[in-house]
Amino acid sequence: MIWALVLIMLGGVLAGFLHVWLKKRISFFPLLVIEIVLLSVLAVYLFIAYELGFTIRAMSSFGYSFLMCLITFSHESGYEKIKNEANRVEIEKIELNKHSSRVWVDAAFAMTFIGLSVLYFVFNSYDSVWSLILLYTNVVMICQLLKKAVLYRNLEVYFSKETNCIYILSNITAKRYPLSELSEAKLESNVDVLKLFPLFTMFSTNEDFTTSMGKTLKLVFSGETVYFNAKNTSWLTTIESREEKELPSEIAQVEVLPFYHKKNIKRLLGKMYFAISVKGVGAYTTLTVILSLLKVPIWAITIAVIVLWIFNLYISDRLLKIALDVKEIDDPNVLAVADKVLSRAGISDVKVFQTEANELNGFATGANIGRSMIVLTSETLKLPLEAIEAVFAHEAVHVKKRDVMIGQIIRILALLVIVLFIYWLYHSLILRNESLLFYIVFVLILFFPLIQSLLLQWMEVRADHLGAIWLDNGNDQMADGLTALAVKQDELTYKAERYNLSNEEKNSSIERDSWFFRFLEFQFMIHPPMYWRIQSLKETGTEWNMKKIRKWWKDRFYESLPDKKNKMESM
Repeated sequence: MIWALVLIMLGGVLAGFLHVWLKKRISFFPLLVIEIVLLSVLAVYLFIAYELGFTIRAMSSFGYSFLMCLITFSHESGYEKIKNEANRVEIEKIELNKHSSRVWVDAAFAMTFIGLSVLYFVFNSYDSVWSLILLYTNVVMICQLLKKAVLYRNLEVYFSKETNCIYILSNITAKRYPLSELSEAKLESNVDVLKLFPLFTMFSTNEDFTTSMGKTLKLVFSGETVYFNAKNTSWLTTIESREEKELPSEIAQVEVLPFYHKKNIKRLLGKMYFAISVKGVGAYTTLTVILSLLKVPIWAITIAVIVLWIFNLYISDRLLKIALDVKEIDDPNVLAVADKVLSRAGISDVKVFQTEANELNGFATGANIGRSMIVLTSETLKLPLEAIEAVFAHEAVHVKKRDVMIGQIIRILALLVIVLFIYWLYHSLILRNESLLFYIVFVLILFFPLIQSLLLQWMEVRADHLGAIWLDNGNDQMADGLTALAVKQDELTYKAERYNLSNEEKNSSIERDSWFFRFLEFQFMIHPPMYWRIQSLKETGTEWNMKKIRKWWKDRFYESLPDKKNKMESM
């Protein structure tokens, strides 16, 4: 039955792709009628040919695949505005190098990871929740691969002296980058696939418009970094803001080794293992299939999966070093504030690193203090030193309290509770209907983020308040640091959206949002809302105690209620 589900999901992707293509050629109403008729035919066939449970799973999977394809290929909100502006102003075309090898390289990596899922399906034909999760993951990968192929075929780049902008246009995307926002320009000798392929990194601020494996122009804007294969870069020397931005008269050239170069083998293997063990489930899937083929008992397979998980946790620091291409921080001022915080925390042997990313973030990793490290993004390091010190203090708490290891244990225990509950339901004769069991499992998995959020948010609140103790100005400095980080991230997000000429206005992350978004953040996210974190620091003393835990627990509930209800409860 799983192969029928695979075909249906591929049909959903194809239907979504055809919808995007046809809506430019057929008016809305006829297209809607055609789609309703075809969907009805599919639903009737499934109801006749299969049992009700499978039919519902199949239709929901078709809908998911269709939706993912629409999201992947839908135009940004300012698509027509950008195309109209590009047609109206005086522009010159930037010739691009194009070679199909660029698409085939991404396809080879994608097929490698999809192949692990296929291996699982070959030897496990039952359409379990696990199989559905693998299929959903593969649908996203297939859509991204199709997008890469479409971009390769019709991507065009233009430069306008009149607007001092570059325009990146295709049938599915339109971007307008003001060169006044350009902060860095480099010419790389090859495409750094190990940095651009989606599964090989944790951050998503890179816009990959590369169409060949050769020389690649890297342009760093506020909030986004753009890569494409321009045949020449002479147009860059004429931009109006070059002197103001202190950009050199010639584009810096950087050597980037091909991903298959012998010096890149370690990095390639590390990135691939990161993809299958951290960003995917391929490592665990492969292990399960191999042991199943060897007819290993289920209890032994469970132990093997746990051992693999422990191994991945043990090597997590080295794995993330490779995945994020980190390098040690060498700024003496930043190192000084880091040393001060880490010494006060009693973990002065922890090393600090940076990774290139156009978003503000910092995190700690490592299974124990001796193997831990703190990583800050390059954009975070542009904040004032007092704010950087606050970020270090927050992450230092995670290291000192071994939150990385404890967080992973919490996730495993939560999953184990869910699995044992399902096992009890099935084997206690309470539930023997496999279709109903499927949906109960699916719902329980959807509730997993809620359980995770409850436990991990406590760690984040503790990191804010306990970390403030190690700062010269206590809670005020931690609150100011979080504010600076949030305001800067909002600014970068706004600028990135303006590259699409989006007119959508969003609330500042330091302001209290509507109850629905507060509910999502408090109940499902790892961090509480930023407005609450800042407010709780300003309203309480520089200390960590049960009173603060009770405050978080109470606010987590009341702030998740609609405002009208919230006010009534507080009266």
